[in-house]
Amino acid sequence: MNQPTREEFEQLVERVKQIEQRTEEIKTVKVEVASEDVIKRLDALEQGQQEISRKQDEQFTHLKGEFASISKRQDGHDKGLFMHSKHIGELQEEVKGARADIANIQATQSDHGELLKNMATKDDISALKGDTSALKGDISALKTAQDEQHGMLHQILRLLGQKPGE
Repeated sequence: MNQPTREEFEQLVERVKQIEQRTEEIKTVKVEVASEDVIKRLDALEQGQQEISRKQDEQFTHLKGEFASISKRQDGHDKGLFMHSKHIGELQEEVKGARADIANIQATQSDHGELLKNMATKDDISALKGDTSALKGDISALKTAQDEQHGMLHQILRLLGQKPGE
């Protein structure tokens, strides 16, 4: 392609200026259509929007009251839950103490069980009473034998010429 010369370029610039001068601004015309039907419809729409806005405001006020009520009840539930948690903690501590007491009682019962194993029963005592009677008889027999031996010892000492007790 050939490059335009300076003169050709100037001519093109001149032609663009002339074209720009020929185009005029288009003026706009404001058209207002205000028929009675359109105005009534617009008024009806505006009233509908106002009604919707009023109902939304009522609903908002109602929901705001409900939220406050729920929030207040939730606060009460929170306090109750806190108190329950506190009481549960106290009960857990008491249960720990009760478990320790139960363990002590079990240990004591175990000790008592060992003691009871070593204690005499009614049958054992009855048997011992029978044995005691036999022992009394044996002791009595021993005393009699001892008394006899004591008498014989006195006789032997007399025969030997000694007095008893010397």
